[in-house]
Amino acid sequence: MTHFKFTKPHTLTSALALAIGLTTFTPATAQEATVIGEGEVVTDQQVLDDDGDNLTIDAGGILDVADDAILADGNDVIIENAGAVTAGSDGIESNGDDARITNSGSIRSNSAGIESSGNDAQITNNGSIAAEAGIRSTGVNVQITNSGSITPADSDGIRSTGANAQITNSGSIATVGTDGIESNGNNAQITNSGQIFVAGGSGAAIEMTGDSTVLTNTGLLSSTNSAGFAIEGGAGTQTVTLGAGSQIIGAIDLGAGEDRLDIAAGNASAVLAFVGVETLNLDDDLAFFATDDGITTVDTTGISVLNEAVGALSNSAHAEISGRFAPVTDLATQGTVAPTSGAWASLFGQARNVGDDGAALAYSHNFAGLIAGYDRDTSAGRVGFVGGVSAGHIETDADSQDTDTESLFAGAYLNRSFDQVHLTGSVLAGVGSYDSDRLVIDNLAGFETATARFDSQFVSASVNAATQAFMLGNVALTPSVTATYTAVNFDGYTEDGTTSANLEVDDRSAQTLKGRAELTTRYLLGSVDTAFRGGIDARTSFEDDISATLDGITADFDVSDSDNYLGGFVGTRAVFSQSAQFSVVGDLEYQFGENETDAVAAGLNVSFSF
Repeated sequence: MTHFKFTKPHTLTSALALAIGLTTFTPATAQEATVIGEGEVVTDQQVLDDDGDNLTIDAGGILDVADDAILADGNDVIIENAGAVTAGSDGIESNGDDARITNSGSIRSNSAGIESSGNDAQITNNGSIAAEAGIRSTGVNVQITNSGSITPADSDGIRSTGANAQITNSGSIATVGTDGIESNGNNAQITNSGQIFVAGGSGAAIEMTGDSTVLTNTGLLSSTNSAGFAIEGGAGTQTVTLGAGSQIIGAIDLGAGEDRLDIAAGNASAVLAFVGVETLNLDDDLAFFATDDGITTVDTTGISVLNEAVGALSNSAHAEISGRFAPVTDLATQGTVAPTSGAWASLFGQARNVGDDGAALAYSHNFAGLIAGYDRDTSAGRVGFVGGVSAGHIETDADSQDTDTESLFAGAYLNRSFDQVHLTGSVLAGVGSYDSDRLVIDNLAGFETATARFDSQFVSASVNAATQAFMLGNVALTPSVTATYTAVNFDGYTEDGTTSANLEVDDRSAQTLKGRAELTTRYLLGSVDTAFRGGIDARTSFEDDISATLDGITADFDVSDSDNYLGGFVGTRAVFSQSAQFSVVGDLEYQFGENETDAVAAGLNVSFSF
């Protein structure tokens, strides 16, 4: 341990000792800066009794004391622990005002991990506290922040009794039979974006008894005992906001007083029973059913995005068909030739990510499929028939819903060339099946899953028009446009698997119109005929409302994702093998757009003539 004493040296000896650093340990006293360095083990209590004293324990430093490990009675003390503190009593006891206490290491104690009685203290835990009690404060205007872990053995995780406290948890607090956070002072502000677990006993994840207390939660509050609460209020006025991301397990009782509960959209489905709420404010975008003792909220993301999923599949299948007629280079003559007619097959797939969109949660949609066809040249143009299958998965980033999808489709297409325009039209019809799991967080029953299986039927038509290339400098560009219309009907279904949140969902229809404008340029890279493209995508949808029934009550909800989309794309296409009888073509595309949307699409086409 290096020990620096900030007093004016009066002798050559003291000046020399200061210059080289006195390495012999002495307890911290009188306006000192004390450092316990890496590899040092100290067993003496550290005393900070003068104003401005500070103590630093470096990573790898150890303070192991039979009583309070650190006792600070001075004001404006600074205590920073990145090492390991072990104590027979309090890990850190601070009694002065304006203390700055930071733990990014570990504290193990038989009493409080951190005990503070001074005003205006700032207490931060980025590390771990395993003690009889976590953090206790009796001062006013105190700021307590936890982004680490607190695991008290027999008391509260964080307790504050003074007024004007600011308590923030983005880490983990786990207690047994006691409160995760207890706030007793007036005008407290409590924010939780982390996880608070209470098991056994009658403890609350958050208990607040002071007047004018404000709680904002976007994390998990869990009290898994019949006598405990997720949120417990007192006689004062409390305001609770359950923001996006909230998960509540346990009863909610805000007690007496004029208490308010605000609930935002953008959460997993939930059953929320509560008492002691005089004012209830619900987000305009929130889908919910009112019940006798609370509300049941519905995350409509999984239902809302199905139309877009069907559209993405249809667009990919149409793209495989129209891509079959992209011009290729005859390696012998260096001229452009039409692709060979006959049988062909393509593997295709897409991985798509979409960000939060209104009440719709961020989600991913991945699918892969096989499409195969056969075509022949006729007097009307090249005519062909296709069939295909696909399988996919839709899942929200918050794990609130996931749906497995399967589709089967068939159709026909026609390609015809005029003087300056090449047209490809295709029509598809198909059916889809869905296995849906919807997370329901019932604050009295726990985490449950509502399951359902249902089908859909869809038709889709697409027209692609490509013109002759034009020169832009030395680059030949081929413009093309594509319009695709898709209509789908989703069958109704009844969910199963939850205590009180199974929905009956009516059948509904949706229509989507998508447009694409594209510029393509081609290069011969060795023996590989390569094309590069870029352009814009736009989409608009028209959908029925979601009509659902819960316990005989029917409600209609708007679809939660956006009806319109605008984005762009870049891609490449390569002909790896080309002959009169056989060709292999690969395709790769990156898409990007509104609502933090991005996707990667790929395809591999094999054609042969016989």
